[in-house]
Amino acid sequence: MAIIKVKSVKDIPKLKEFKVESTNKLYFQENDYIVKIFLDCYRSLDQKIGKDIFNLLVKLRKLEGESQLILPHDIYMTDEAILGYNTKFINASNVNFISRETKIKELLEAYQKLLESIRLLANNNINLVDILSGNMLYKNGDLYLLDFDLSNIDKNYDSDKLYIDMAYKIWQIILRSIFKYLGDYSLYEVLNHFRLVDFSRGALGCGIISVTESLEEFYFSLQKSLKVDDNTTLLDIDMVLRRINNGY
Repeated sequence: MAIIKVKSVKDIPKLKEFKVESTNKLYFQENDYIVKIFLDCYRSLDQKIGKDIFNLLVKLRKLEGESQLILPHDIYMTDEAILGYNTKFINASNVNFISRETKIKELLEAYQKLLESIRLLANNNINLVDILSGNMLYKNGDLYLLDFDLSNIDKNYDSDKLYIDMAYKIWQIILRSIFKYLGDYSLYEVLNHFRLVDFSRGALGCGIISVTESLEEFYFSLQKSLKVDDNTTLLDIDMVLRRINNGY
C-alpha cells in the first residue's frame, strides 16, 4: 500500500483497458489489480471534493484486510490532484447476474457475513453513497463491495443508524436478486402473495428488531410459505414466479 506520486496519468502503470465509464477509465495492472483513473478534472486538491476524496481513500486503505471489501491499495496523485487508485481484481458476477443455481441459503449466509464489514464501515463513519448492484459481487458463497470513492466520511451520523441504513439498502438489492423474474407483478405484490416477511425499515430504526433477526424472519417465512430448504436454488424461485405469471 502506498501513495504514489507521478507526473501525469501516462506514468500510472496499466495494461489493457478493462472498462470505460462516464467519469473514469479502468485498466488491468499486473498481479490481478485494476486501476481506476478519474476523468472528471482529476480531483484537484485545491478543491474540497478533492481533499475529501483523498481523506476517504486514505482512511479506507487502513481498513485493508477486510476480505469482503475491495478497498483502495495504491493511490496515484500529483502534487495538485488525485489521478486514481487501484484495487484487487476479483473475477466474480455482480448480483444482477448471480447463477440461478445458487442456493438461497448460501446467498443469505453471504449477506450475513457481509454485515460484519458493513458494521466496520459504519464504526469508521464511512457512508456508502453508491450502493448499486453493479458495486456488489458474488463468488463462491461470498459477497463483496467495491467502488468506494463516491462515499463520504460522516462523523455526525450515529454509527448504529448508519449501519442499519447501509444494511437495509444492500438487502433490497439482494432481495431483488432473489426475486428477479417478476413478470407482471411488483416485488411487494409477490412478497404479499406468499406472506413473506421483508425487513421493516421503521422497526430496524427504532431498535425493535435487528438486521440479523430480520434475516432470520425472512428465511423462516420462505420455509413456511414456499417450502424452501437448504438446497433450494434461485432457479427454483424463478420457476414459482413463472407459474404465477402463467396463471397457475
